[in-house]
Amino acid sequence: MLGVTQAMVSKLESGDANISVKKLAEIAAKLGGSLYVTLNLIPQQNDNFE
Repeated sequence: MLGVTQAMVSKLESGDANISVKKLAEIAAKLGGSLYVTLNLIPQQNDNFE
């Protein structure tokens, strides 16, 4: 149903696998949901953002 193997589901659940945002969105859609991603960048002290 999700388009991934049971082994991959297990790895995803345990945090032992990387997955693309695209694949996460596909899985969310198949489960009747949506995926929203927020990226907040925190500048480090040595970064110069002028």
